[in-house]
Amino acid sequence: RLGGDMLLDRDQGMVDRISMMEGYTPLALARIFPPARDWGQTCDLLNAKYRISVDKRNQSMGLESSTTYLPRAYMVYRAKVIRTESEVKSFMAGREFDPSRMAVFEEDPEGLPRDTAYGQGWTAAITSYGLNEISLNVTSPKDGFLVLSEIFYPGWQASVDGKSKPIYRADWNLRAIPVAGGSHQVEFRFDPRSFHDGLWVTSSALFLSGAGLGVSSMLERRKRARVE
Repeated sequence: RLGGDMLLDRDQGMVDRISMMEGYTPLALARIFPPARDWGQTCDLLNAKYRISVDKRNQSMGLESSTTYLPRAYMVYRAKVIRTESEVKSFMAGREFDPSRMAVFEEDPEGLPRDTAYGQGWTAAITSYGLNEISLNVTSPKDGFLVLSEIFYPGWQASVDGKSKPIYRADWNLRAIPVAGGSHQVEFRFDPRSFHDGLWVTSSALFLSGAGLGVSSMLERRKRARVE
């Protein structure tokens, strides 16, 4: 994407398994692109490995690789809590914001690191990536936050070594969870309560419908037996 120019058709990513920055377009998210100093930093936050290049003279478009994008998953050790949207936008568009070193939260996260100096000895390797599940092996020299370049959306659950962890909205629309120092197995799973509520309502409705049909059939058989 470059302004209003698009090299791929809308929703083509779903067909060709290409992660598109705007996601699935019929799903209208309130927050799509994080605020930043410029469009390049916005792309970096969203792990955009390629950018559209437009040659207006020849009226053509192509793709060019980027070297500044942030990893799909990475550790930070500084947290900035800003509670209003306008202040978040202003801070993220300023020079003080460095997404590779810090995360901006809109609520107080648990496990705030005491040592906020940047540590280079971390690793965050994605071992499995699917539409509803993401697994990672994470190693960190100290307590910090694992940030995922994935859109924050209700219904996702996270665990570290099998223990549930809260998912926070970080950097406007990304996900972050607290991770202690050491080596850990991290799991993200999409398991919304609305699905289970809908399943219960559907199951109950099917049961009641089946029971009603059964009672109706039984009464009809008794009526026929009395007539005979």
